[in-house]
Amino acid sequence: AVEPPTAASASTALDAIRILDPVLSTKGPFGTHLGWLDLALARSERTEVDPLLRARVLELRARARRIRGLTHEALADLTAAEVILAAAADGKRRATLLSERGWVLHLLAQETAARAALEEALALAAKYGDRRAEADALKNVGNIEHELGSADAALALYRRAVELYRQSGDRRGEGIVRGNIGIVLRRLGKLDEARGSYEEALAIHRDVGNRVYEGNVLGSLGGLLLEWGRLDEARRFYDQALAIHAQVGNQRSQAFFLGNRGILEHLQGRYADSRVSVDAAANIFHDLGEARPEALYLAYRGAADAAIGDIAAAASAIDRAAAVFAELDDKPHLAFVDVIRGLLDVAAGARQDATTRIERAEQAGEGGVSVAARLEDARFAIRMV
Repeated sequence: AVEPPTAASASTALDAIRILDPVLSTKGPFGTHLGWLDLALARSERTEVDPLLRARVLELRARARRIRGLTHEALADLTAAEVILAAAADGKRRATLLSERGWVLHLLAQETAARAALEEALALAAKYGDRRAEADALKNVGNIEHELGSADAALALYRRAVELYRQSGDRRGEGIVRGNIGIVLRRLGKLDEARGSYEEALAIHRDVGNRVYEGNVLGSLGGLLLEWGRLDEARRFYDQALAIHAQVGNQRSQAFFLGNRGILEHLQGRYADSRVSVDAAANIFHDLGEARPEALYLAYRGAADAAIGDIAAAASAIDRAAAVFAELDDKPHLAFVDVIRGLLDVAAGARQDATTRIERAEQAGEGGVSVAARLEDARFAIRMV
């Protein structure tokens, strides 16, 4: 018979996975990382272990689950850890946990709760003088601002986060945010600046051995080459990123790069291949419960359907995407879908209507900036139409 775990053995297992997690989460073996976290936490359930140690490992598992797209499960872990930290009145530790919780809530489209968690994280980080926790929260607020189309706000938050990560000696965090800065600069059309930021990020990730974010930056470089029209080179970078994320088991990043490869295939005139790629991306995001990226690739699915000539399917996909963005009050992406709808105009022989949609996207809007200038998806849609 298997002996039940003792408090000592359970504590040893928790402490071991806590120590090993930085290596397991960046260098592998990725296939066993989550299983080891599960095992350590299971051993601690019916024993008297240090609750703060258990909370720390719950937080680590939440991050591992979130990276693999298990967003609801990640939130459950964070909730359990927060109960422990609140009971222990450990405000400093809660700052880091609330930052992760805010990002997970955003992924689940619970925006009010996400903002509240991140604001509390920033307040606690300031109270305890924890620069790394403050940087984590600023990074995640920046991520949200970026997704909602507030590029200038995102850049300011990211740059503050980079400085705080540098002050705290966190090169991993610095590398992640430098990559994020590159994404925002690319979407603003500042491609040379974006390339410099990506290259800085890639050098850091390779130096610290962070395979997960190395894959992300390689995929982002693929997007940069796509903007430049260097499609064959972009495909190679996307394939490298997909290979890394298949190894890591990062479903969310796989979905993004599958979808972006589908955009590339559309621009190459390979519409059937594009439909397969963007449909796969939309399905993964549907399974992950992430409505915004699912809607994004649904719109691109509609573009592929229209190019193939399946107009009914195209209209259905585009309408579904528009409904999601309307519910989320995401005006920039509603404008993007409006451009995609121009493909239906072209199919109906109404080229002028399609041209009007493009002109609308290129007109200066809020802050004197057009949707096409601040949203790369709008620029891709214009190229498709």
